[in-house]
Amino acid sequence: MKNKNHYIILAIIAVVFVVLAVFTVDKKAQVEGVRISGPFFPDLGSDVDNIQAMAIQKDAKQAKVILEGDKWIIPEKFNYPVEAAKIRNMILSAASYRIIEKKTDNPDRFKFLGLENTDKVQEDGKATRITFMDKSGTIVYADYIKGAEGRSGRIEDGSSLYVRNANENQAYLVRAEFKAPMSFHEILSQSVYHIDSERIARATFIRPDGNRFETARSDKGQDFKIVGNEKDIKDPVQQSFISTVLEGAFIIGDVLPEDYKEFSKDKTYRNVYKTFDGLEVTVRTIYLGGEYWVKISASGKDAAKEEADIINSYASPWVYRVGEKTGRLLTIRLSDLVKEEK
Repeated sequence: MKNKNHYIILAIIAVVFVVLAVFTVDKKAQVEGVRISGPFFPDLGSDVDNIQAMAIQKDAKQAKVILEGDKWIIPEKFNYPVEAAKIRNMILSAASYRIIEKKTDNPDRFKFLGLENTDKVQEDGKATRITFMDKSGTIVYADYIKGAEGRSGRIEDGSSLYVRNANENQAYLVRAEFKAPMSFHEILSQSVYHIDSERIARATFIRPDGNRFETARSDKGQDFKIVGNEKDIKDPVQQSFISTVLEGAFIIGDVLPEDYKEFSKDKTYRNVYKTFDGLEVTVRTIYLGGEYWVKISASGKDAAKEEADIINSYASPWVYRVGEKTGRLLTIRLSDLVKEEK
């Protein structure tokens, strides 16, 4: 009897494992797909010059960019200008999508691919809906949801991502032959504000209370040092981060006309970044209502004056909201960098 019960228990365990195995394979099959090939948007490449508007939607927030004359603008952002090359590159990137695999058509699985609907806020959501159309919105050339980075497990597939047409439930894994930034933050950012870190020679940090300090180096290959400091540094890497913030960390989250925010002297953090070739970029920062807002200006002599004039032509009418990471770097104090003497 004891042996019989033993075999019955073993049989039950075996059945459970079979059921779990079938469930696991079925669940995996819903995400893993069949290898196919071909363009995701067969006709988009030929429609590039016909596209006059684009919409980006993420977490229930949408922005529309339209072509007015020869300039791309965001109407709901006070006609804020967008670099034409960015829009064109976004279109060309989507046109270059090549299908690698046909994936799931089960909406319950979309969250694993970052392909949820974008009409509501998603916790840690990666889905972005992108629509290319004519100015009236009646002719739609492409309307799709871009999801998470893909993982096909094959080296030959290179960099891939998950996508689906916005009004369809079929997901695909595609490879972008031509990559381009495709987020609202990247559209707001202006490439003229990007200053390569190796160009920076000195940075001056003036705080609202009048305190100031500087970081500097005499050669591009050197690390930044706090001028006149004899105290130990908490984190040497921070000296470079705060000195080269105009390179990678300067991500714009929102934009307003300059008269919407007051940069009073008693609340403004002023940073001046000087390059080896004579360009001087000033970033003024205020912390207001839990947000960091900045205003940018530039000056220069000789060859650097032309670059400064271009920066000012973009920056002068606007103030920008930046992320907390960037804001903290812009408003850092000397006491945050050096160790207190015991």
